[in-house]
Amino acid sequence: MFFAHNDVPASLTRNVGRKKGNMPQHIGIVACSAEGAALCYRTICTDGGKILGPHAHPEVSMHTPSLADTMACIYRDDWQGVAEIMVASANKLAAVGADFLICPDNTLHQALPYVVPRSPLPWLHIAEVVADAAVARGFRCLGLTGTRWLVESEVYPEVLAERGLRYLRPDAGERGEMNRIIMDELVCGVVRPEAIAWLHGVIGRLKDAGCDAVALACTELPLILDDSNSPLPTLDSTRLLAREALRRAVQTGSKGEKRPAAGTEAARLDATVREMRADDRAAWAEMRGALWPDETPQAHTDMIDGLLDGGDAWNFVAETPDGRPVGFAEIAVRPYANGCDTRPVPFLEGIWVDEQFRRQGVGGRLIQHAEALLLAHGFRELGSDTELHNRASQAAHRA
Repeated sequence: MFFAHNDVPASLTRNVGRKKGNMPQHIGIVACSAEGAALCYRTICTDGGKILGPHAHPEVSMHTPSLADTMACIYRDDWQGVAEIMVASANKLAAVGADFLICPDNTLHQALPYVVPRSPLPWLHIAEVVADAAVARGFRCLGLTGTRWLVESEVYPEVLAERGLRYLRPDAGERGEMNRIIMDELVCGVVRPEAIAWLHGVIGRLKDAGCDAVALACTELPLILDDSNSPLPTLDSTRLLAREALRRAVQTGSKGEKRPAAGTEAARLDATVREMRADDRAAWAEMRGALWPDETPQAHTDMIDGLLDGGDAWNFVAETPDGRPVGFAEIAVRPYANGCDTRPVPFLEGIWVDEQFRRQGVGGRLIQHAEALLLAHGFRELGSDTELHNRASQAAHRA
């Protein structure tokens, strides 16, 4: 994702992407099934062009051991054996220059605790990426779908619990049939309308039980399910992982010129970001007054009421561990914005951080959450602007 800044000198326009001396990092894919790995690879390459320019994407290498070897370990519940296979792939990818690794297979993440201590490279965790997208989109309870090994594991429950999210699993019979559809059909490239209809029924029952979204925690499920045909909003683990890998590769840059990903500094403060709620009105109005002091308190209140009514707008608050609001960001979708290539385009209407908490990553954390949500909604640009004389704002845009 890049920021197109209007009304600033051209030299200040920032495209977070391919820059001289700061090429994207090399992504290593530890593959399992061909269908899921192919979708992940294709997403990185096609989405890369939307960020870096026509036909451009980070360097990508993939190693795919025989699926039969991996499944032999899984069938006998030998996750350390799975880890051996994954570590072997990691070593091969490190040898050809990969900077970090992803595994577009949810089930294999059960072996990751055995892999990471021996890995030559860092990993992105697919469940963490999905959970962060769920938080950014305001979901509270996810239905888990995937192979029976994944759904019955703690791969997702542990990560979701850390973020205060709830989850529901399909019943034992549904888990068995879902596993059959995945392993006997989708992994083999077979798509049957009857299977799609059956999965719709499972997701519908999860919706009736209280879920507000469904995690497609099998990298083949997004081949047949998405927001257009699912009873619940979907969290596409395959594309979310691919896009997070792309974001990391682009934002971190080459080994010689690494810069921290947006929001990582905020960990010093333990700041958290969530979407605004109706009970935030008073604090929100106060922060808006600090950012836009020329507006009356009533004007701020009226604007907040309109924003809470919904529409194409997202509003975030950053809080300290004790719940004190210390910053906010407002984003609206505009028909177009100068300097942006896509239409419509989300626009950063305002961002503010309490002076006491500036230069501690709070603003970066707000933008990071905005990026995750916008990527999940299919956007690739975020517009913003500042006045020519506002040097502080220009410096913030550069950061």
